[in-house]
Parts: sequence; structure tokens; C-alpha cells
Amino acid sequence: MRYVITLLFLCVFMLSFAEKPVHANEGRAVFAGGCFWCTEAELQELDGVISVTSGYTGGTTADPTYQSMGDHAEAVEVIYDDTKITYERLLEVYWSNIDP
Repeated sequence: MRYVITLLFLCVFMLSFAEKPVHANEGRAVFAGGCFWCTEAELQELDGVISVTSGYTGGTTADPTYQSMGDHAEAVEVIYDDTKITYERLLEVYWSNIDP
């Protein structure tokens, strides 16, 4: 019984850290490549983009910063209203911004 109670407690504890759900008409996209400030500035100007958050992804360094990001890549998370803008349009802006 103690095992079951401990297991239930751990499940509830872990669920408290779960990502907030995306609403019905919201999409989420993460773009990485080059300077996140430039990418953030371009994407946040688009009609239908709800929020753009800069950060780091893909690395193993604990608590990366701009001065010490280790093996992480600069990235932006975009939350958007998929009734106003498509993922394809976000990709067009992203590709034109990083110019591969």
C-alpha cells in the first residue's frame, strides 16, 4: 500500500510540471538557426502570431546563457493562431531570415 501511495504522489508531482496545453486554434513551432533575436523580431510582427519566446535547445549544458550556451542552439518557440497564419507561412519567414 505504501508503494501505491508513493507512486500516486510521484505521478501527481510530475504532472504539475507538464507543459500547458495548446488551445484548440493554437499551433506551436520551434525554429533554431543563427541569432534568435533576428528570428524573434521577424516572427513576432506577423499577424496571427500570439507569442515568440527566445531560448536554447538541443544541448547538454546546464542552464545555458547567451555568454555560455555550450552545445545548445539558439531557438525561438512560436505560439500562433492557426486560423490566421499557417505553419508554411512561418517556415517561409524563417527560411528567408536565416538564408541557408
